[in-house]
Amino acid sequence: MRKTAIYAELVGIALGDGNLGNYPRCQYLRIYFNPKQKQYIKYVKILLERFFNKKSYERFRKDTGVVILEISKKHLDAVLGYPVGDKIKNQSTMPAWI
Repeated sequence: MRKTAIYAELVGIALGDGNLGNYPRCQYLRIYFNPKQKQYIKYVKILLERFFNKKSYERFRKDTGVVILEISKKHLDAVLGYPVGDKIKNQSTMPAWI
């Protein structure tokens, strides 16, 4: 993967407000937002779709009041450079090149 500004920004967003998990045949990245951040949500959605060359899924959770952007793909952990699961327990950090 080429080390670009978009790549670095997505890794930072994912580590800050994201969750990396497993589906049976692929992995997912979910990024959580305050629904009032409409411009930022739109910006991150464009970044995801440009970087992964794939549409992301957007939904609003009434029970928690958050907007979630999700994208699924194989080997997202390898692309983002940190493992699936709890970022705190796994001590996930920014890659050295960033």
